[in-house]
Amino acid sequence: MAYIGNSPANVGNYQIVDDIAATFNGVLTSFALTVSSSSITPAKSGQLLVGINGVMQEPDDTGTNGFKVSSSNIVFSSAPASGDTFWCVFQGQNVDIGTPSDATVGTDQLSATGTASSSTFLRGDNKWEAVPAGLPSQTGHSGKFLTTVVGTNKVFCKEAFSEEERMIYDAMSDFATNELLPLSKNELNKKDEKLIRKLVEQMGELGFLGVDVPEKYGGSEMTKTGMCILAEGISKSGSASFCTVWNVQTSIGSLGIIWYGNDEQKQRWLPGISSGEKITAFGLTEPEAGSDATNSKTTGVLSDDGKHYILNGQKIFISNGAWADLFTIALKIDGKFSSIVVEKGTPGFEIGKEEKKMGMEGSSTVPLYFTDCKVPVENLLGKVGEGAGPAFCALNIGRFKLGASSIGGMMLGIQQAVDYAKQRKAFGQYISDFGSIQEKLATCTVLAYTTDSMCYAVIGNQTDAISELDKDDPEYYIKQGNITERYIAENSIVKIYGSESSGELIDHCLQVFGGYGFIRRHQ
Repeated sequence: MAYIGNSPANVGNYQIVDDIAATFNGVLTSFALTVSSSSITPAKSGQLLVGINGVMQEPDDTGTNGFKVSSSNIVFSSAPASGDTFWCVFQGQNVDIGTPSDATVGTDQLSATGTASSSTFLRGDNKWEAVPAGLPSQTGHSGKFLTTVVGTNKVFCKEAFSEEERMIYDAMSDFATNELLPLSKNELNKKDEKLIRKLVEQMGELGFLGVDVPEKYGGSEMTKTGMCILAEGISKSGSASFCTVWNVQTSIGSLGIIWYGNDEQKQRWLPGISSGEKITAFGLTEPEAGSDATNSKTTGVLSDDGKHYILNGQKIFISNGAWADLFTIALKIDGKFSSIVVEKGTPGFEIGKEEKKMGMEGSSTVPLYFTDCKVPVENLLGKVGEGAGPAFCALNIGRFKLGASSIGGMMLGIQQAVDYAKQRKAFGQYISDFGSIQEKLATCTVLAYTTDSMCYAVIGNQTDAISELDKDDPEYYIKQGNITERYIAENSIVKIYGSESSGELIDHCLQVFGGYGFIRRHQ
């Protein structure tokens, strides 16, 4: 709750001092002030848009957008005139009420309007009125690109890689090309657990598994940009099956522990996850709970002695399931959606038979069964009823990685199609000279370029937002997960566009190869 009034108070991250008042309930998305004075210097707290008279901009360091970031303040490059309307549009997270020193506003007459996810009550000229819910804020920052003026924000791309990021890119690309690609045609399609564990441990030694794990728990703790680099790089292996192993290990199988686990849980499990000694899996989907994940029928009941949760239920389509040592399981406890970690070999826990899939033959996909399975209460992530964070925030990053993991494979497909077109002759000339082949290769290039650009732009925004967090904050990792949730729309778009573009590109490349493209031995 925040107030605008005669005494210093804050609305969002802005202190307003004047003779009007407002109470904001729920999630604040925007508010406006009609300025009768030019003495406004609001402080910046996180990314936001500001503007005058409906022209929205994001502050930068130069002031070219009309607002300059100076120290902790946003300063107007040109002072607003009397009667101008000053807007602040927030990312949509819960309002952060700061201290009275956050900012100052002139004490001349102001009036305010605003919107929030629930009711907003405003008083101007001693009259209260209810303002209907305004901008959608259920997903926070999600979809901001729809309302952002093109060219007002910095866009991250590969050309902006730091030296460390270039080293990560080269290291993962080399590993995928030299260690995994030679195995992609046969060995990685055989569900060979011994081989999978060997390769996973190799990746652990290189720091490719602990991308989000704090160093104190044996991880490499890279930025989200580094995570995207690894996702692209591993897909140069040519094996969607092994990409799945890595993706689960570093996202849905471990992020719940990283972000929501307590110190004892992190010390217990994260070193093994980072080294590759422990393979992870994530159990959410059930026969009657797919997209409707919170409709889970798997239950946990506290034992009479209070030491265990007794699990009963079933999960299906669980990636890494046959090989995993640790499973993050979504379930209902006392009717509340929760998350708990189940270790392989726990009495009452059974791993079902491998599913026979139409693709990704080398990845493990199995059902899980819980029959009076006794899981220590210490394995619960967070509290009872707090399962949404470990489940859905991890899924959000998992979606992004699926899209990013298409980049390397798309580039590999283009390279192989180009090489073939430049050596295959028809009608006395190389087929690379034919317009129809050139058009297919050009379309493939466009698809790869747009996927690449989208992935790094989206993850760059999340990396910047996370960089503003205080790493000493006890809730630092929970807030990391919350930031990724604010980009749920963008991460989902990356997944859809990346996977569908990859499918279209594969078809174009197959057509370049002609009949050979359909012959397995010609891969």
